[in-house]
Amino acid sequence: MTKTKAYWENIQIQTSNDAERPQSAVPRDIASLIGNLRSNYAKNMAKLQARWVALSVCRNSEAQFIKHCEINLDDMTWTIPAERRKTGQDHVVPITEAMSALLLEAAKNQPALADYVFVAQGSLLKAAKGVGEKSLRSAFVEWALSEGKFPVELIEAQLGRRPSTTATAQSRKKMMEAWAAHLMGDANV
Repeated sequence: MTKTKAYWENIQIQTSNDAERPQSAVPRDIASLIGNLRSNYAKNMAKLQARWVALSVCRNSEAQFIKHCEINLDDMTWTIPAERRKTGQDHVVPITEAMSALLLEAAKNQPALADYVFVAQGSLLKAAKGVGEKSLRSAFVEWALSEGKFPVELIEAQLGRRPSTTATAQSRKKMMEAWAAHLMGDANV
């Protein structure tokens, strides 16, 4: 049994209709997608948001209304408030260097006093040309397991399936920097 198959069987993903988990994109395909999003994104906030979702492996609904007050640049974390989370609990996400660069790019392309990071929120599916957040999240899991150096607890915490604090976000930072490197560097993007 592969690590990925065992992982999905062990966590027993529950959906409202108990459907099978969606087919995931191969991590290499996700890196290619990020390359396409990077190629012409200068003024397209939906593409910036799609890249943010891919780099943080959050849900599109969690990224769609990011406010500047949720970003802590001292700790390099983003706290997703409970009201935007499926679980109804706050979730702290480490901000990688690549995500930090996205914040700067978004700031260049928005009105000076905008409350939201991605002012012209758009659909991830539209920006990513059909690759949804479930595929991105599944690809992340497959990549993290194939690396063999990230405990399942860290993977689960990044996906928001375990309680999250600034301290746990910091412990996931190395994994997320490696994920960003995979998406942006190793794929020659």
